[in-house]
Amino acid sequence: GTLGVRARVITGEPATVGVAATLSFRLHGRSRSVSLGVRTVEVKTTFANYKAPLPASLRRRLAPGSAVTLKLTYRLVSAPSCSEAPALTRRLATEVVRVTR
Repeated sequence: GTLGVRARVITGEPATVGVAATLSFRLHGRSRSVSLGVRTVEVKTTFANYKAPLPASLRRRLAPGSAVTLKLTYRLVSAPSCSEAPALTRRLATEVVRVTR
């Protein structure tokens, strides 16, 4: 697998969720952040595992186990009880790991 980050998206019911992710980290004593883009995640039960690979420019700079902060902003796109649900933002302290698609 390639280097990336993982998180669990919890909805409470099956749904389609739009997830925008931003990765924050320290490199050479400076705080940096990079957008990981927007993805659609299919939640088949009540949760789904979100995996995002690092951009190619960061794979050489961040080693596995490097401490990072993952900011996820997600909104229900479709769900049985979805009626203009607000976007939720969560910040997670995590680390760089190997992810598979």
